[in-house]
Amino acid sequence: MRKLSSAIMLFSILIVSGSARPSIREFAFFVSTKGSDSKKGTKEEPFRNLSKALETVVSVPGNSSITIYFRDGTYMLSNTASINNTTLTKGKQLTLTSYGNEKVFLTGGSNVNSSDFQKVTDGAILRKIPTTSRNNVYALDLGRYASNDISLHKNGYGQPRKPSPIELFINEDPASLARWPKDSTISIVSVVPAAEISGGEKAAFTTGAILPTRWESPSHIWIAGALTKNWAFDNLPVLSLEPKKNLVRLSDKAKYKIVKAPDKRRQQFGDSRTLGSFFFYNVTEELTRNREYVMDPQSKKLYVYLDSESDLEKCSISTLATPLIEISNTEAIRIKGLNFGLGRSSAIKISRSSNILIENCTFKNFGLLAIDAANCMKLKVQTSTIMNTGSGAIVMSGGNRKTLQPSENYIENCVITNFSRLYRSYSPAINIQGVGITVKNNDISVAPGQAIIFQGNDHVISYNNISDVCQEFGDVGAIYTGRDPSSTGTMIIHNLFGKIQNEASPLVTAIYIDDGSGGFSIANNIFLESGTTKSNGFGAIHINGGSHTNIDNNVFLNCRKAFSYKAWTDKKWKQTFITNKENLARITQTVDIRSKIFQKKYPHLQNFFALSSSKKRENYVDGNYFYNVGKIDNSPGYIIHNSITTQGNSDFSPKRQRALQEDDVPAEVKQSKSWKNIEFDKIGAKFTDI
Repeated sequence: MRKLSSAIMLFSILIVSGSARPSIREFAFFVSTKGSDSKKGTKEEPFRNLSKALETVVSVPGNSSITIYFRDGTYMLSNTASINNTTLTKGKQLTLTSYGNEKVFLTGGSNVNSSDFQKVTDGAILRKIPTTSRNNVYALDLGRYASNDISLHKNGYGQPRKPSPIELFINEDPASLARWPKDSTISIVSVVPAAEISGGEKAAFTTGAILPTRWESPSHIWIAGALTKNWAFDNLPVLSLEPKKNLVRLSDKAKYKIVKAPDKRRQQFGDSRTLGSFFFYNVTEELTRNREYVMDPQSKKLYVYLDSESDLEKCSISTLATPLIEISNTEAIRIKGLNFGLGRSSAIKISRSSNILIENCTFKNFGLLAIDAANCMKLKVQTSTIMNTGSGAIVMSGGNRKTLQPSENYIENCVITNFSRLYRSYSPAINIQGVGITVKNNDISVAPGQAIIFQGNDHVISYNNISDVCQEFGDVGAIYTGRDPSSTGTMIIHNLFGKIQNEASPLVTAIYIDDGSGGFSIANNIFLESGTTKSNGFGAIHINGGSHTNIDNNVFLNCRKAFSYKAWTDKKWKQTFITNKENLARITQTVDIRSKIFQKKYPHLQNFFALSSSKKRENYVDGNYFYNVGKIDNSPGYIIHNSITTQGNSDFSPKRQRALQEDDVPAEVKQSKSWKNIEFDKIGAKFTDI
């Protein structure tokens, strides 16, 4: 190991905390936009790059506490900064933070020089752009900023989560790829049978709208929409168009077969009005709105429509296709007070690490996630803001499911919004797996699909404020789990669900326990305007086939239906979990629900495989309060006791421009025992600014 320079050693402080303990030395290194990697890394002579500071950390002796301070400014990372067990040998602790209250931004993108934008003069491009738009369209040669990878790519349900294409941001907000129609979608009228598909095409269908004839070439055009399922959103490339036949041919296909739009009868049975509909995007001929753009991978150029030329000073693009920071096989790291912005992948990726704290940070404008953490223990993300991510906000796993050892991971006191811009379906704000993860005091809002998806055991989801999610799809829930009876023991308590519904589908719910899962506790929650808005559909809580969930002391306000349940026959149960080899392996090999530890911890799993027509699958409802609730499910799936129903002021509804306040709640509700068990003042994130 090489020796640290004497100048750096001046920053070490020897701490002697008693003869029984080894001394801990403290080291500080500084990084500045005005620094140089040939310098010493001191406050007076800072490094220029994080990577250089991390190289220096390797040479710090053990039993050391090391802090890397960033001075104010924006740091463009052209490569991932890696921290592993070589960087941090056992006994070292590392903190990455800003110096004092200085504003620090780490970015995987580039600000674009306004002079690099040029008015379009290429005749072939001008011919495509509408006459009224030509004076407002600017071209940018991406070759100066990005690699050769500037193409759009397929994404959607069941597809690998790849880094996003290069994106344009204006004044730190995502710009939009030019689309048609602008504010609506087109219905699929008929699907060409697979037997009639030939050549390079993978799928074809006719539409219910007259296709524009002015589009010269579809080579860069894509479509996006709920093409196959109520709950699946896909992006696929167009191969060719035949406007006279209203025929669209695609050069790739989704995981499932494309379907036509449902008729009114199918909608009555639950199909979403958005199913079998789509829009075109990346269409040069549709550059007609402010801050719309198109990507041309052949010429490596981007074309953007701007109402104001001053916006050219505010443009940036995402370029880095790997995480900004990657942490693996290490421990004892703290990341505090940093702002992460722009990137095609995720901001931070963590694997097989422990004792990691991420706090007081912001994450904005990433193509995938803010934090992607796998197989971690004692990882805590707290007091941070996440917005405008493409494929969710936080993915986290940890703990040992076979032994039920908890991970002690936390996601707490975060504000998360607009977190599934690109992968729109099954991209929740928080996706947790493993054992013993706590999701607490978070504000989660604005999404086409779920807020939280969980698998595994003994999680605690509490004191979260969840609103305006599940806005586009059907057969979805704000909190969702399913298809794994071994995933049990989670508590969903003291949460506020606000306006978890949409007009496109009645199959929307606040809590969705799907496909035979059960054994949860749902208690002391508030369900406001959640579940179906129709006479049919899901209640605020929907259980599909599962049992042994306790639903206690919740308050339901202005819900059309409180509960819904779909009963399973023994035959369905057997087909799903006994004869289905994949599902059987999930409950007998991935974990074994027959093991002593599972049988003792979860008594409802005893005799799981002893099917008989007399075996009851029931959920237990006790002490709930229903105010202006149209229907309380009395199906055999629920055993209901000690519940109170009140039909109060039918005009009661909190102001939608803000979250529910306690003053909004009718007096008779607040006098109920159910309400008194709810700790309303503790719900939601407890900070206003970082």
